[in-house]
Amino acid sequence: SLHPAVRVLCPAFRVPFAPDGPLPLCSTSPLTSLPSSGWQPPPLAPIPKGSFVCEYTGEIITTEEAERRGVEYDKSGFSTLFDLDAAVGQGGECEYTIDATYKCGVARFLNHSCAPNLRQMCVWVDNVSLALPRIAFFATRHIEALEELTFDYKYEEGGRTLQCHCGAPNCRKWLY
Repeated sequence: SLHPAVRVLCPAFRVPFAPDGPLPLCSTSPLTSLPSSGWQPPPLAPIPKGSFVCEYTGEIITTEEAERRGVEYDKSGFSTLFDLDAAVGQGGECEYTIDATYKCGVARFLNHSCAPNLRQMCVWVDNVSLALPRIAFFATRHIEALEELTFDYKYEEGGRTLQCHCGAPNCRKWLY
């Protein structure tokens, strides 16, 4: 269940404001090395369905700066850019992106799966600008201790240049 100190964001969703004690997730140490998906922070205790797990944090940059950095990151084959595009569905534009390359939280280490156990949601805490949501991750089902935490990166269909190795029965075979 969620911590009693919550901020009401909309009638359907609540996000813990200050968990009492550590999240059921280890910090970036110790990490489990998974051969097909890199480094991943395993939860140290079971996580009930619907629970808030963590937030994607990093440096908030403009979309223009994200495009510039993205070119460089693409050359290295690694990117931790997360567009804050919630306003796009409301008639707005994507103005900002989170870059977790140099400043980040544990969510930077979440891996992709075509059958994820986490869902990302835009939430607004102490902020009314649609352009600056926070990215919260919630459990879509009960998650066992030490089970890999994953979410669907939902990349747009591209030139099929990066294969997916999630191993899910419904794997799309390509990230983009």
